[in-house]
Amino acid sequence: MFKKGNSTAGYTSLSSALLICSSLALVSCGERDESQNGPEFQTAGESANTSSTDTLQRNAADNTSASLGVTLQSIVETMNGSAAIGSAFTVPGIGLTADQPSPDGVFNDPADSGPLINESFDTRVRDESGSLFETSLGLAGNATTERNGNLITIDPDESDMCAQQGDLVGDSVCEQLFADLRVTINALTDSSGTINYLFRDQSVLEIVYSPELGSYELSLAGIQSMILRTNELDTQSEPAPDSMSGAVKFEARVLNSTVGAESASMAMSVSETMTIVDSATGTDISIAPSTLLELTADAGSGTASIAIGIGAMSITSRSDSLAGNPLQNLMLSGITARADISNNGDVLTVSNVGLGNGPLVMSVDSLESVRATLDTFGFTVDASNNTIELNGDLNYAAAFNNILGSLDETASHDSSSSFSLSAASGTTFAEMASGVMRIDQGGPLNLVYALFDGSSATNGSVTVNQGQCFGEQFNTDSPIDTVTCN
Repeated sequence: MFKKGNSTAGYTSLSSALLICSSLALVSCGERDESQNGPEFQTAGESANTSSTDTLQRNAADNTSASLGVTLQSIVETMNGSAAIGSAFTVPGIGLTADQPSPDGVFNDPADSGPLINESFDTRVRDESGSLFETSLGLAGNATTERNGNLITIDPDESDMCAQQGDLVGDSVCEQLFADLRVTINALTDSSGTINYLFRDQSVLEIVYSPELGSYELSLAGIQSMILRTNELDTQSEPAPDSMSGAVKFEARVLNSTVGAESASMAMSVSETMTIVDSATGTDISIAPSTLLELTADAGSGTASIAIGIGAMSITSRSDSLAGNPLQNLMLSGITARADISNNGDVLTVSNVGLGNGPLVMSVDSLESVRATLDTFGFTVDASNNTIELNGDLNYAAAFNNILGSLDETASHDSSSSFSLSAASGTTFAEMASGVMRIDQGGPLNLVYALFDGSSATNGSVTVNQGQCFGEQFNTDSPIDTVTCN
């Protein structure tokens, strides 16, 4: 999975934690809210006191991924059965049709028949996460295990742990690193409890598990400790950042595990203010506590909801691809969006789409390269009618400056552009057979643009009224034009 040349990532991933977080598809200054209770889970099952150590280890390994499997199944079945999601993927200006999906990616090509979710991706996630849990919990290799009451302490077989990384089989640095890893299982019942991955007694990953819940919290301070140890063992490895703090959490909760009618929810969040500072590379990242992604899915009814709520974020890093390696910075006050699937997947309602209380701003060498604003709005995709209706006024504006070639290295560094797009709530778009869009109700759709290629300027506007169609004309500079409806 990882190569030694990227040892910082490979040795510190605790494979399954990052695999789970990165596979699903993605934070204002503040501290963790201690008033919030930790995850609750069912305590049904036999007493841990009367269960053998082997049984508790096996059940812990099985249940760490059991809720994840049911959750993924409910999501996969719901999304694969949603015609509205397929329509949204292919609508010009909204969909993701620019590039063909990777054969190993999350999504299949939405233009092809068949499921939207890539089956090989889904299978790979489950297989790889399950095998690593078995190894790290002492069910494979030459692990040693001690038990004190219902607290089990495991010293995993470091050679087997490294073998899970593929290219790191027999790697001495990897094995020395994992020699400092201990795993504890604090069993509440024979099928529920808490697992803690400890590096030199510092928590790296905490898992709360049961058949109904899997909660995985990754500590950045623990990750930094592992990177620092890697630097001691391998002088060729990437140096550790000056500081890393905060935590990222992923939760999968089962509401109904009945085959064919799975219902579940998942949430991915920054549970403690996340900061990474690396003076050597100019990196300075701050993401506030917030729920990055929350999703519920009911395969039986074909309904689902997805909510995004990224809090205030500031990311600074040095660009190695631009002349002089300038610092680049992204700042935003937040990103919000919510999507609800209903009518057995035929209707997709998107709401609360916006950029928080302020603009999204990107700068290069302290010069503004991108500024974007978006008033909160929404829209409804009705697959049965092949229409999109705006819920709330659409007001979007953006300005782009090609500072040092940051946006397009082939264009003049002085080039710039600006756009504003607006349409009133209730405006309804219908997709024509040719792929162009027609305004069926409401309108107009207004576009104002200004382009500068470094030597000459072009300004213009486009107004699309009810009954007219719009698309792209390659003989004009405008991003959209009125076109013939066909």
